[in-house]
Amino acid sequence: MKRSITTGFSPIRTRRVKQIARLSVISAIVFCLSFLSISLYQFALIATQEARLDALPKADAIVVLTGEDTRIHSAVELLKQAHGKRLLISGVSEKVSDKTIIKAYAPSTTTADCCIDMDRLSLDTEGNAEHTAEWASLHGFNRLIVVTSSYHMPRSLDHLRRKMPLAELIPAQVIPQDLKGKNALSMMFSPKIMIEYGKLLLTRLKLEPVAKYMWTSLESSVNG
Repeated sequence: MKRSITTGFSPIRTRRVKQIARLSVISAIVFCLSFLSISLYQFALIATQEARLDALPKADAIVVLTGEDTRIHSAVELLKQAHGKRLLISGVSEKVSDKTIIKAYAPSTTTADCCIDMDRLSLDTEGNAEHTAEWASLHGFNRLIVVTSSYHMPRSLDHLRRKMPLAELIPAQVIPQDLKGKNALSMMFSPKIMIEYGKLLLTRLKLEPVAKYMWTSLESSVNG
């Protein structure tokens, strides 16, 4: 008489195991989406906050990371108010002359010729941090006011702190014109905010070099 071979699991038990596994996966997905939504909202909340320039403390120098016009205008205003001895404009395009920058942003600043430096080597935020660290070391600056857009400030500070772990960094975030007047809930769905939030996650997970490599490879394949 032949004995039937069984797996030891009844059909009912097998279905229960599958249901538990399915529920576990769904729960994990819901948890991750909830975490990301809350985290994105908190990030957008930061992006709604703007620094009061007149309330900022004095520093050795000021650095502004190029982008929207409001960044450089605010940095020059801080220099005028003697919040720092020198100003570094980091990430200036090679196509734009020093004269054009000074004329556009500091036409009446008497210290423009002696106290404003241009960094044309930085191509991204990591480059901004690297060349800012070199500039600060050259001049012996240990306390810097950092000027950039509100949504860009968290990632900028992350990069700067990696390059300048002993420096004191004072954030002076400005809200770009296209985001002014928006609350955190509406701002969190802005493509600009969502993209920057993604970049911040990659930076903090130390995956930014991988993302850069993949993006460069994609651009190369598209451009042939």
